[in-house]
Amino acid sequence: MRFYYNCYCILFLGFSIINYSQAQTQIEFAIPEPQLISIDQNDNLFLTDSENNLYKYDTTGVLQLNYAPEKMGTIHSLEAGLTQQIFLFYQDLQEIVWLDRFLRPISQFSIDFNLIGYARLATPSADFKIWLIDESDFTLKKYDLEINEIIVSTPLDLLLNPKSYQIIGMKEYQNRLYVLDKNQGIVVFDAIGNYVETMKIPITQNISFKNENLYFLDDEGICYSYGLYSQQKQKVLSDSIQNIEHLIIGNKFWYGLRGNVCFLIKSSDQ
Repeated sequence: MRFYYNCYCILFLGFSIINYSQAQTQIEFAIPEPQLISIDQNDNLFLTDSENNLYKYDTTGVLQLNYAPEKMGTIHSLEAGLTQQIFLFYQDLQEIVWLDRFLRPISQFSIDFNLIGYARLATPSADFKIWLIDESDFTLKKYDLEINEIIVSTPLDLLLNPKSYQIIGMKEYQNRLYVLDKNQGIVVFDAIGNYVETMKIPITQNISFKNENLYFLDDEGICYSYGLYSQQKQKVLSDSIQNIEHLIIGNKFWYGLRGNVCFLIKSSDQ
């Protein structure tokens, strides 16, 4: 079924955020309960629901577009912010789909089983290659779709316990790849797959980046920032927004999601 969710209510509330000089404005609007979320370079919000429909909201909380794929499959990875295209990865189908900004399919690729045994997760790189976790040999791989070759392969068994790892996501930022593991934190690699460091940060959901900071939620839904270079951790949102289940940060807007509600937070310090 296709559902189009309009903005049912808009509330304007003021609260302060650490490192921001003025009060913020919050808009609250209704959404389908999200499975995955992402944000593009214009701060539009993308999310998938339990039926694998994809929704695009603008920065006023209004639904702009809806994509309902014809074939059955579960979207396991969504990335809208790295390029001008939207990236979808279907783990069960072992397929990658690219959409344009109007959510129209551009291209579709099936992963070559001769190169990759079973891709658990996938995310795009800035150079239009694909980072993959290959579960068959427990390696991190960088896959060039155009020439159908693996150009990077890094074993993970010395960095993560193959028997207890819980990798829940990957994201590239400023030529580094961040692999999120619930048990060990965030494992960081450079652009050619070399291990850089492991950040001992408790990760339960997706992470976001802005400037030189990483943002994450703890088990209680409280948002923290972590300096990529300063390594300083601090609480970010005030007590007016707590117990959120997802957080994603753009250039001018932040989105905090809880159930069927999205809190849109506009930064007044640009």
